[in-house]
Amino acid sequence: MRTSIFIACSLLVLASCKKEKAGEEDSDGFSDIPAIEVVSVNKTTIKEFQDSVVIVISYKDRNGDLGRQDPDDNSLYIKDRRLPDADYYHIPPITPADVNLKTRGTIRIVYPNLFLLGNGSNETTQLYVKIKDQAGNWSNELEVGPFTVTK
Repeated sequence: MRTSIFIACSLLVLASCKKEKAGEEDSDGFSDIPAIEVVSVNKTTIKEFQDSVVIVISYKDRNGDLGRQDPDDNSLYIKDRRLPDADYYHIPPITPADVNLKTRGTIRIVYPNLFLLGNGSNETTQLYVKIKDQAGNWSNELEVGPFTVTK
């Protein structure tokens, strides 16, 4: 009798354990795919060749595999809406190698590259930002701005 109660309880415990699939959030809102949000932007009017945009984003990732050891391995994507190609930047590792740890925090991005493309005295643009983890998963893409670039 005790054996069957023990087996029944064990089966109940095992049945209640659920492993999240890739991309699914766990009960704490974490996923294997990094999630990012804009926390702040320092300014929205930028003087070309003088001002930098400072964007603070928050991140959370279930397995903590954000950032790369190799400084030539870029995992931060920033694209100016006016340009055909994105810029890529290095993010150092958030956690030690081979550590599977839920992480959340902020990343401060200093983007100094906004300038006028045309002959006018000002232009409006937006930036698109996302990050890639070591497993190759891209986060959601943030739309940041609009920004007015002036002479």
